[in-house]
Amino acid sequence: MRSEFLIKCLFVLTTASLLGQTSGAQEFPPNARPQASAPPIEQSRVQSPDQMPIKEVSPGIFELANVRLNQANRSISFPANINMHEGPIEYFLVTSYGKVHESVLKMDVVPFHIHVCAILLGSKGANYDQLNERFSQLKDNEIVPNDELNEMLADGLFGQPVEMEISWEYQGKKQKYSAESLLLSNEDEKEMAPGQWFYTGSRVVNGIFSAGQSGDAVTVIGDYGSMINYIGPGFKNDELWKANIKVLPPIDHPVKVTFKFPEAKAKS
Repeated sequence: MRSEFLIKCLFVLTTASLLGQTSGAQEFPPNARPQASAPPIEQSRVQSPDQMPIKEVSPGIFELANVRLNQANRSISFPANINMHEGPIEYFLVTSYGKVHESVLKMDVVPFHIHVCAILLGSKGANYDQLNERFSQLKDNEIVPNDELNEMLADGLFGQPVEMEISWEYQGKKQKYSAESLLLSNEDEKEMAPGQWFYTGSRVVNGIFSAGQSGDAVTVIGDYGSMINYIGPGFKNDELWKANIKVLPPIDHPVKVTFKFPEAKAKS
């Protein structure tokens, strides 16, 4: 079993490593944490499969650093923390060196470790060539019609659907929420509708994995450098969402993030 995983990792790791980027100074809303520096690119390059710390901790359960893969449940889980309650939300999850001034959660997890586990579960990510070809045709403030967008989703151009679950324990009570229920619309105060998240997988440019150094993991505004994108009503609207502070625990409180990859349904 481990050898099969390493063979798959070899295919993934020969096409990707981590990208170095820099960020300018930011003004942080209340409770947001300062942005850490991105890791040097030489420290972020992916090692060969035999050197990666993939281990089977129990039948069908694998760990890669602080990321856990469950084959039976088709899930990936890892630790994170509450990052902010108030302010504009453009991302749902970033690294501590990502865009922490506009993200609900932050993590100290290597994005590529998550991506390797997603590939091992069969995730293929978005078709960036076709997406770029279509979106480059749009004029300023023009959007893709809903019917066409739904067709693009059905054809898998945005990658595969993914479910996200956030859990924690606070004041002796265990809590578990979908990612959608932790976001409210600024227009009508309603929670995000389910089924709008897609594993786009970030991009590999010249053998470099974009999410690794940008720190962008999950976005609500359409950022194909992120691994997961919200593709639904208000897609690319950077003023639509806010954190649901009615249910969130305090800033910096630890949580567990779980990505679930449903089995792909065969087309008729």
